[in-house]
Amino acid sequence: MRRIIVAAAVLALLALTSAGSALSSNVTVYITRTGSCYHTAQCSCLHSSAIPLTLTDAIERGYRPCKLCKPPALDEPVGAATAPTETIEVSVVRVIDGDTIKVLYTGKPESVRLIGIDTPEITRGKNEPFGAQAGAFLEALLADRMVLIEFDVGQRDRYGRLLAYVWAQGDGDPAPILVNAQLARWGYAQLLTIPPNVKYVERLRKAVGAARLARLNLWRDIL
Repeated sequence: MRRIIVAAAVLALLALTSAGSALSSNVTVYITRTGSCYHTAQCSCLHSSAIPLTLTDAIERGYRPCKLCKPPALDEPVGAATAPTETIEVSVVRVIDGDTIKVLYTGKPESVRLIGIDTPEITRGKNEPFGAQAGAFLEALLADRMVLIEFDVGQRDRYGRLLAYVWAQGDGDPAPILVNAQLARWGYAQLLTIPPNVKYVERLRKAVGAARLARLNLWRDIL
């Protein structure tokens, strides 16, 4: 029940954000809560959710056209995802906050810190703006799911946490989506680059840029 409530809250938040931040009047397309593609209204990929927004807004946020329904396309969206090559499948135990999850890794619980991004704090006595929303967004995406984790050069931080890119299968997507970029794309995360873990830094930078341009969440008051 808790997961259903969280997912519903995230859907409502995304719908309000989409309605309020369209960059221009344009043809209407549809996205899903977990997908990285945009669709026509008749697309069979919209079985679980259908969030309307303009074509311009969809492209600015980094969504790419669905290969099944072939909606109109303007150009190559930022941060277009490609499937990773070396990953490990793990089970998500719980979401700790917007950029940290706990998974079962090699048979034991391990904390995973998402590489390349930083979301507002909701732990250690802090309650920063949009921290709770970032955590709810991540929980709606990942709670009780199997995901893929991908390591970069350094695999652990000074606290002993695993450092990873997290990939999850989105609705209607032939390949998994990069969750780190999804958080940035929706304006819940800033870029946090710590060498040598910089494999997807440009994709994350573009996702943050798209969120800033659309003034989503963390960036809504940025001029």
